[in-house]
Amino acid sequence: MAGSRTTNGTAAQVYTCNGSDAQNFTLGTDHTVHVMGKCLDVTKGGTDNGTEVQLFQCNNSGSQEGVPGPYQGTLKNPQSSRCLADPAGNRNPRTQVVIWDCKNIADQKWAADNGNVLPAAQPVLPVGVGEQDYPTVASPGDVQGTGFPALYAASRSGRMIEYPGAAADGGLAQFTAPVSIGHVHRPADWWKLDGTADSVRPANGLTLNGGAAVTADAARGSALALNGSTGYAATSGTVLDTSRSYTVSAWANLSSLSGNSSFVSQSGTSANGLQLYYSSGAHAFAFGHAHADNTEGDFTSAYGPTTGAHSPKTNTWFHLVGVFDADTQQLRLYVNDDLAATATYKGTIWNANGPLQIGRRIFQGNYGEYTAGKVADVQLFTEALTSGGVASLGRNRPVPTQLG
Repeated sequence: MAGSRTTNGTAAQVYTCNGSDAQNFTLGTDHTVHVMGKCLDVTKGGTDNGTEVQLFQCNNSGSQEGVPGPYQGTLKNPQSSRCLADPAGNRNPRTQVVIWDCKNIADQKWAADNGNVLPAAQPVLPVGVGEQDYPTVASPGDVQGTGFPALYAASRSGRMIEYPGAAADGGLAQFTAPVSIGHVHRPADWWKLDGTADSVRPANGLTLNGGAAVTADAARGSALALNGSTGYAATSGTVLDTSRSYTVSAWANLSSLSGNSSFVSQSGTSANGLQLYYSSGAHAFAFGHAHADNTEGDFTSAYGPTTGAHSPKTNTWFHLVGVFDADTQQLRLYVNDDLAATATYKGTIWNANGPLQIGRRIFQGNYGEYTAGKVADVQLFTEALTSGGVASLGRNRPVPTQLG
């Protein structure tokens, strides 16, 4: 699945084998193909040659049926009488698979590691719950009084889904369409910077370097003081998957506007997967994401205003929030709780697998843009926060429960 995403409409694509959840498929006894808690789906129920195949919420429709085809190793969609295929057999990574007239060719063989024999079908629950997105699943029984137990799932970010129970089918539990019952945002990591600890995940504590020091601050209580030339703090490893939706929040106070200051970033080998910073050239706060982990230097950034209350000033605290929405490929920058800028991401989907940096960034393989000033209260969320969620962070309130 493209980018290991589970959003409805995510492309089913050819890619180099890597053993990830996005490449772990189950052929169900209900004639569906399950991956990451959802089903392979012929887009819009199409039946023509070349109709693309995607990931979609399991819905028992004909567009999601897949049975062994007329040739060993092929998978046929009965509704269209066509087989899953790699178009033109190009085998190029990120080529979206399609349906095509069934043929006894390699382009339509999907069990090459097992003598071209498809695996035996397995019983599956008719629910869209993948462990990557919903690691917590439980059933408290028949809480609705319907006579059937319901299933509840919680995402990594606190989203709650209910699957109302239904009559069993052949001894296998059944559930009706899922209902979103709300969620509570909670940070995946939180550095309060009254020390070096991550109050959510202790393993992601910081190491101070180059003269960086935690100091008392009259407005924020405490902050990380940075000298603009060598000081920074960093985790020992990766903390965030930057190929998926995320939110980064930090308070920043600049002591100089003469050069760029990077408040929070996450390093790849040569480039940043995220960067919340001050741009001296634009004279604006910014939120950026490099297009790839290489030394070419291409990136997309959303730049805030250059004048007015939300423009950078020295010796002033600003609440900065960067939101990356992987589904819409959009970067959003908030300054003091207000949406200041948006930008459409123009790069490839990639994950920066290096440490989180507070006070510097990596560019073309070299670190720089050391923060001149202070940084406080850094939080990361593994989802794209709403405007209401961002506003609650700025007011130091719990991020609200959102129902519906």
